[in-house]
Amino acid sequence: ESTEEEFAFAEAYETAAVAGQPCPAVPDSLVERAANRTVSHGETVNRLARYIDQEDPLAFYEAGRAALAGTIDGVGEGDGVEFIKKAAELGDPEAIFYLSRLHLGGTFGTSLDFDSAIPLFDAAARGGHIDGMVMRALAHYEGQRGPKNLPAAFQLFQQAAERGHVYAAYMTAYMANEGEGTREDHELAYRLARNLAKEGFCGTTIA
Repeated sequence: ESTEEEFAFAEAYETAAVAGQPCPAVPDSLVERAANRTVSHGETVNRLARYIDQEDPLAFYEAGRAALAGTIDGVGEGDGVEFIKKAAELGDPEAIFYLSRLHLGGTFGTSLDFDSAIPLFDAAARGGHIDGMVMRALAHYEGQRGPKNLPAAFQLFQQAAERGHVYAAYMTAYMANEGEGTREDHELAYRLARNLAKEGFCGTTIA
């Protein structure tokens, strides 16, 4: 069952998201608990099944991840992928992004298909998934499966940077300094680089 620590973190995360502020880091204790959590038959699975019956995308996603981890007896990897696909179809950004990564790696029986991953990055980004924004920005920046689109790349990097993504902040600073996809803005580049340097990130010096 959820603990007071989990509820407190969820409240802090939601408050930051609503305010447009960087979301807090997940405490190590919660990361360890999530990594070691096992979904087994019994009350927990029955509770999850009720939400699946209600077409809850998060329930499908949680069931899918648990199945892929081998922690639900009698449910295989193929079922896990189908659960995640269903969650993605229902619009869950986390599931959409996870499915895109499955296609990038060709894991758990999915096809190695970058062309399928690109629209999933788009959908995850539209749903507010920060890593989805960054992956789509990289595809625009590098011209993967299409022409380069530097303005679109800059816009997505900047959106992710505003939500606390470190690499996106670095790329936003770099592109602003070089005038790639946007007008040259040395003030913005310097401010972002200075903030990153204060946090101890290397490679953020802007000439």
